[in-house]
Amino acid sequence: MEKMFSLALALFFSFMAVPPSRAADSSKLVIAHGAISNNVAPLWIAKEQGLFKKYGLDVDLVFIIAGRAMQAMLAGQVPVGVVGGTHVTNANTAGGDFRMILGLENRLDYIFVAQPAIKTAADLKGKKVAIGTPAGWLLWLAPLAMLLLVTKVTGIPPTEAQSLRSRGDDYRAYQRSTSPFFPWPPKRGATARTAP
Repeated sequence: MEKMFSLALALFFSFMAVPPSRAADSSKLVIAHGAISNNVAPLWIAKEQGLFKKYGLDVDLVFIIAGRAMQAMLAGQVPVGVVGGTHVTNANTAGGDFRMILGLENRLDYIFVAQPAIKTAADLKGKKVAIGTPAGWLLWLAPLAMLLLVTKVTGIPPTEAQSLRSRGDDYRAYQRSTSPFFPWPPKRGATARTAP
């Protein structure tokens, strides 16, 4: 019940955050959820039990996988989304202006399944542990593959060396003012030199 109250409160504040022109034009409040799991069960229960209607909200729940849901919010197609904090952070890093007002869970709910003989973490010592996908071990190689691609395949290091040779101080100023991972916006307090 506490989750339901939190959800209703969050939806109320979310609805209040919708610009008046959109609120007047739309008869439904579209809420995108980024997963089909028990994590969003409070949304479905509220819809099925009529809790949204009870508080004057005509809600349309739409499943859009989390990253795409955030893109729909950035485009203004969806005013409210139930997505993970990483998606909000990524959108804001790219120039969005979103606020996370509610989390539907206060702990990670992953399941660790073991044979009946294993009762504690100490019982796992020396045992093998399986992961969720058949080729999941390859995920450990991804950072190494990315490093090799960036340094050996893409040509980025030679391009930077050429830029330093041909543009000198201007390129150094650009490097100081721009993050190599997120080229926009410029770092705060840094100023790039302009060409005469």
